[in-house]
Amino acid sequence: MNAIKNKIAQHRDFIGIALILTLALIGPIFGGYDYRVAYRGDTLAGTYGLHTVSPYPLYWFIYPFAILPEDIGYVFWNLGNAICFILAIKYWKGDLLAFSFFIGVFWTFYGGQIEGFMSGALVLIMLPNPWLAGLGITFLTLKPQTGLFPILFVLLHKKDWKLLVVPGVVYLASFVTWGWWIPKWLDALRPIKNVGPFLASNVSLYPYGLLLLLILWRYRSSLKIWMLVQSLVMPYSPIYSLGPVLTILNPALWIHILIWIFYLITEKFLALSYFGFIFPLTFLLFEIWQTEKRSPQKLEYEKEQAPV
Repeated sequence: MNAIKNKIAQHRDFIGIALILTLALIGPIFGGYDYRVAYRGDTLAGTYGLHTVSPYPLYWFIYPFAILPEDIGYVFWNLGNAICFILAIKYWKGDLLAFSFFIGVFWTFYGGQIEGFMSGALVLIMLPNPWLAGLGITFLTLKPQTGLFPILFVLLHKKDWKLLVVPGVVYLASFVTWGWWIPKWLDALRPIKNVGPFLASNVSLYPYGLLLLLILWRYRSSLKIWMLVQSLVMPYSPIYSLGPVLTILNPALWIHILIWIFYLITEKFLALSYFGFIFPLTFLLFEIWQTEKRSPQKLEYEKEQAPV
């Protein structure tokens, strides 16, 4: 038994990468509504806002995948998400094996979501190069319920106008292409605001979570706290959208197993799914406790450095 444990310990990263890539490759066999019907379907049909509720530049990103044969495009889509997850975990020095057990990793690949790409965008916004960071900001705008607070966070700390050049050019080009699409996009969001809080995958505390906005300034040096607050204040924040912040938080494997057990139980007892907010709220309280117990000198040092 000890020999097996030692082998696992020696090859944790390799096993984690293998599991993530395996899930990415088998996802298209069993599922794919989000990729096949929503992302690919709306992109090819030009029915923006029908099944998707993202800002219109997202369709440019989807298009190279969408024009491929459906299954092949889905595989490449998942592999792109997987590579971004892996690179993000490596950047934040996390545990690839533990993260591979996060239910949101399976959910991302099974449905064909974009949380892996969002995790990669988080890494980009932390880079010193303003053009790469601006590219990261651009991508984060494509899923505002996940990307809004990190964007505000990095703009607050970096205070560099060059960060807005890339997103500015992209969105200006989108208005030239589609006209002033913002009202149509906002109309498409209304059903999500009304229905989202009652979906089984939701972990938000909206509208009560809005009170947590009051703590953002105090913890303005912590991207983790800002993103956890974001997950609790948005009208709809599904469990799989915790993926990007969990690449930074790096919770232990047993926590991911506990989340799996919870959601397997909710398959039988649906009402329990309304308590999904327990996970981001617990992560948030733990991060606040960790921050508060640090010495004032440590906090001041962090404020002077590139924030994490």
